[in-house]
Amino acid sequence: MLRKAINLATLPNVSALLSPWRAILTSSANLISRHEPSPVLTPQSLQSRVLSGQSFAEPLHYDEATLLMHYLDHVFPYQYPFFDKARLSRGWLLWLLSKNGPLYRASMGLAALHQRSLLGEKDNHHIELEFHTKAVRQLQDFLVSIDINELRPENETLVEIITCGIALISFEVLRGSATDWQPHLSAMSSIAVMMHNQPSLPQSVDQLPTPLFEGKATAAMAFHLPVLLWMDLLACVATREAPKLPYDEWLGPNCTFQLAHIMGCHNSVMKGIGDIATLSQWKSDGAERGTLDLENFQTKRQLIEDELESVMDTTPMASMGSQGLSSRTQPSIHMKSEQRPEQDSVTRIFAAAALAQLAALTAKVSTDISVTVVRRSVSRVILEIKMASQMISPRQLSWPICVTGCLADPDQQPFFEVLLDSVLSEGTGMIGNCGTVRDILRACWTNKAQQPNQQWDCGSTMKQLGTYALLI
Repeated sequence: MLRKAINLATLPNVSALLSPWRAILTSSANLISRHEPSPVLTPQSLQSRVLSGQSFAEPLHYDEATLLMHYLDHVFPYQYPFFDKARLSRGWLLWLLSKNGPLYRASMGLAALHQRSLLGEKDNHHIELEFHTKAVRQLQDFLVSIDINELRPENETLVEIITCGIALISFEVLRGSATDWQPHLSAMSSIAVMMHNQPSLPQSVDQLPTPLFEGKATAAMAFHLPVLLWMDLLACVATREAPKLPYDEWLGPNCTFQLAHIMGCHNSVMKGIGDIATLSQWKSDGAERGTLDLENFQTKRQLIEDELESVMDTTPMASMGSQGLSSRTQPSIHMKSEQRPEQDSVTRIFAAAALAQLAALTAKVSTDISVTVVRRSVSRVILEIKMASQMISPRQLSWPICVTGCLADPDQQPFFEVLLDSVLSEGTGMIGNCGTVRDILRACWTNKAQQPNQQWDCGSTMKQLGTYALLI
């Protein structure tokens, strides 16, 4: 998919597609600006710089340089803790940041937010809002001033739009927003779908991009489209809908990327998570119309379960030495992994959580799945998290913790409570969505205690609360 030629000149609907997003960006900038103080960080020279394509014309102001290094050294690794530096380069990132466009502003906002969190300053948020406001305004101006229907594959504008959009999503997630990420993800996903659906068109030699630029643009897209896919798949719990992106094709036999090298979890498990979301929507649509085919549902469910169990069978467990157990107790079916140990652990945790989610979904439509099966699935996730506790932070497990924790029985619930408390008591406790995850778990547990005859899960609890967290 990533190697497919992109020709936006044949997309007459792209401009119409982005119109609502432009309006949202304008509204967001106006809303933030009401609370924005006079600039205290950026010099006048920064405010006079133009849009993307104009690299830094002079040395960075010292405060900006400090934030830039903080982003590269701390925030990027925080966002993508499993980024495989041995396989992937970050040259494209420095290239994009040096273009001094909206991505640069958004990244500085992320850095300021993270730095404030480390310092424990709960109220001093004007710096990140200042950068964030400039990023939103700049991107809005960027979209308005350029005819997006005239973009060509070699035009770096497309790369800047996608990368900045993802940075805006990250900003909303890191500051704990439960809804503001949705317009950005919807717009980015729609653009990516239209890119995917474009046929490969022959180009004359003089139309081909130079190898140097092709490398920069391809590297940036090769990183951000998988990240976008990751977000789209994990957003399904909040949206209660099937994935927007063609995940089954992107993660198929011709896939050119491995999510484990970016986000920690293997492609096969992420495909299973997408399959469960698709099955859930198919089940809901059928039940609403009164046409639900239980036999077909069971066939689809069994296929997903078999694929996820296969991953569990073939992915090594975390080293059990630190837990006082001999690693020789690992099943012999486990083969030497091509992933790092922490990637294997994340893969197993997500796979186990997906199996618990699948069991709960099946219990809603079939009496063949007992509550004991769901309970055992939750216990399995708890064991996997315990085994990986020395390698994996709960911050990297928002999705499995929230999905599985909502299914936990009363005697299992304290494990998830303590797990999240350990994170929220840290200096960076106010950054990210761990606090939101804990609120969702507590609300779900209360609902289950007060309404035991109803089936509560992560998605239904979010809907009740009006809190739609992106669990990344």
